[in-house]
Amino acid sequence: MRALQAVSVLAALFAVCTSQSPKIQPSCPGVTSGVCSKECQLHLCKALAAVYKVSNNATDPWDNEDGWVLTSTTPCEQLIAPNSSQAVYCGWFGISCCTPALIAEGECYVVNTIVGISMPINNLNVSVSKFDMVRPLQQLHDCGLTILDLEANNLIGHISELWGGLVNLKVLNLGNCWIEGEIPDALSRLRNLTHINLSNNWLNGTVPA
Repeated sequence: MRALQAVSVLAALFAVCTSQSPKIQPSCPGVTSGVCSKECQLHLCKALAAVYKVSNNATDPWDNEDGWVLTSTTPCEQLIAPNSSQAVYCGWFGISCCTPALIAEGECYVVNTIVGISMPINNLNVSVSKFDMVRPLQQLHDCGLTILDLEANNLIGHISELWGGLVNLKVLNLGNCWIEGEIPDALSRLRNLTHINLSNNWLNGTVPA
């Protein structure tokens, strides 16, 4: 029987820190006057392309790969329009981007950066311990990613210490996958979380407080 983890953590457990807003890290390039410039958009497009490449099995592809699939045939340099008011990836499946309205609500800082990736039950096939998966997620995080929902995909491997670098995440949902091993203490660094779900995996331990 799969090990069930009672690891849904609500905002009250993190009340001391959830008032913090996500911060754009110095490693996010091309941010100018609150707007993700072409350089910034190219950086994000390449990170998304890397996620798609490492988690999409050509013989058993994602269920919905709208937009993402473009990166398999067209370089991001050609996908990014120089003067578009909306970045091309903002229309891709599962992507939520920062808008002026969200900025007004204090949910993000830079227009056309990526706030959320939500792709539950979409047949992603990848090891979450793989550097080639975590690295582009870190790049997206450094530019404003706060929501990551990959529930019920074919995620395997163990949760490495690298996941502890995604300190601005508010939502992390990796439930109902095939992840195994110990829940790392590094997750205690994710102090902005309002919800985390690691249930229905092959995990041991509890989410660090």
